Amino acid sequence: MILNLKKQVFFLFFCVISGSLYGQKRENVSPKDSAEAIDLFMEGERYFLIENYPKSKSFFEKSMRLNPHNAAVHYRISCIYEQSQDMEKAIFFIENALEREKNNKYYYLLAIILYDNVSRFDKAAERYEQMISTIANTEIYYFDLTSEYIQLKQYEKALSTLEKAEKYYGFTAEISERRQEIYIQQKNMRYLTEELKKYISTFPPALSHVILLVRLLVEEKKTSEATKLLEGNLEKYPDNMQLLIMLSEIYKNNKQLDKSLEILKKMFSIPHNDPSIKIQSLEVIVKELPHKVLGEHARELAEIIRNTHPEYPNAYNISGDIEMIEKNKELAVVYYKKSLSLDESQYNVWRALTILHSELSNHTEAIKNTTAALELFPNQAELYYFNGASYSFLKQHTEAIHYLEMGKKYVQFDPQGLENFNALLGDEYNYVQNHEKSDNAYEEVLKINPNNDYVLNNYAYFLSLRKEKLDKAIIMGKKVIENNPTNATYLDTYAWVLYMKGNYFDAKVVLEKALQDTKNISGTIIEHYGDVLFKLGKTDLAVEEWKKAKEMKNTSTLIDKKIIHKTLYEE
Repeated sequence: MILNLKKQVFFLFFCVISGSLYGQKRENVSPKDSAEAIDLFMEGERYFLIENYPKSKSFFEKSMRLNPHNAAVHYRISCIYEQSQDMEKAIFFIENALEREKNNKYYYLLAIILYDNVSRFDKAAERYEQMISTIANTEIYYFDLTSEYIQLKQYEKALSTLEKAEKYYGFTAEISERRQEIYIQQKNMRYLTEELKKYISTFPPALSHVILLVRLLVEEKKTSEATKLLEGNLEKYPDNMQLLIMLSEIYKNNKQLDKSLEILKKMFSIPHNDPSIKIQSLEVIVKELPHKVLGEHARELAEIIRNTHPEYPNAYNISGDIEMIEKNKELAVVYYKKSLSLDESQYNVWRALTILHSELSNHTEAIKNTTAALELFPNQAELYYFNGASYSFLKQHTEAIHYLEMGKKYVQFDPQGLENFNALLGDEYNYVQNHEKSDNAYEEVLKINPNNDYVLNNYAYFLSLRKEKLDKAIIMGKKVIENNPTNATYLDTYAWVLYMKGNYFDAKVVLEKALQDTKNISGTIIEHYGDVLFKLGKTDLAVEEWKKAKEMKNTSTLIDKKIIHKTLYEE
């Protein structure tokens, strides 16, 4: 504001001089002092105009000492203090100016600026009120006074001020929008609704106000009125996405699913409408999947987006998401691949595609996918992990170790990441008979998470197969089954460690408990049970168990010899 005053400096100069210096009563000031005060003021004004404020202030202060009744000199000194950000002194002098002259608009405006700068909105409002009531043609400042009352949260005073403004200017868009702002602050939805109706009928088109009014009507459960308002505006703006989406939502909430979907189909079919907003609308439906009815509707809408925006990658992404949720994983793969062909920079799509390949046991495809992704995202640790896991599934353990060791470099400061990589490395090093590195990897996991059941189980089992550190293996195996007392796999491991220690009776008890977990019984568990029975001298029962194990597969390579010769062979 001070800058603006400078631009109007000559206008203000004459306004201030004529209104303050010459038109003011001179109390106890001799003609000589008065004349000298004017000269000093003029000299100060000259320096003020060239922005030499220290020298200007010096002349103004001399002038003020000779004639302290001159409001203009107090005003100018206030301006100088405002420039130096000394608000306290600036306020002191502008108040002095107003005390000496109450009919100068610019004094009030400077006082208001200063009070606003120090967040004294109450004083600013007070000065607005005085100015408007004292000086003609200042009604335009009703709007600024309203803002002060809003800052003070004195909403009733703000509304009262707007009423005065409306009497002077009539009903205007600005007055109505200020009222709307206040009603929103007051959470007075009834008055806000009425004000919006008045605004929309007076100032069409007003789409943003229509949208707000529709939301309010919906909240007030006046859906019929909201629907009519939307339909009326869609006649004027048939392609407007916000109106179409809102109408679709109203139909959906009213259980008119067919009408809701028809609106969306119309919106999705308009080529020039933003495809990202279409995707957002479809995502609302996708969140409700899987669903008997909505699944097919979601597919239909996704197809419309693909046909309308065939080069838009996200059209294929959401199609892939739908098919993945609906358990059509092969089709999801097709859509994700298409999306990547349009934009290969989408890391999340590479990731989703890799996970799908793994779930479909397409480990070779998973490897191809992660290898290609690593060329684009060489610092993404989980790509190395997926790659290593896929090689592990294919029993290509050397390659698995290579990628896992590479990826582990990127998780050195991520305990969870290190835990995951080392858990898998422990398995892989065991498979290539590097037992030292296998044990070290497992130990690193247990340092981070001593309760990692997966590692405790595998570590104990591999130690039992090697017949090494069996006491340690028993402690780990027992810890796992304490946490998982009915898990057949974990029970089998613990039983096998006991078996290796020669504790056949306890091994039998544990294995019989494992056999109760019918969902997770494997040929290995049954074969182990047969081995324990044999050690306990129950040869015929052992052979019967070996035969059952053979039917289930997943047995040792010695199972046939055991059955034929009715004796135990150990690898």
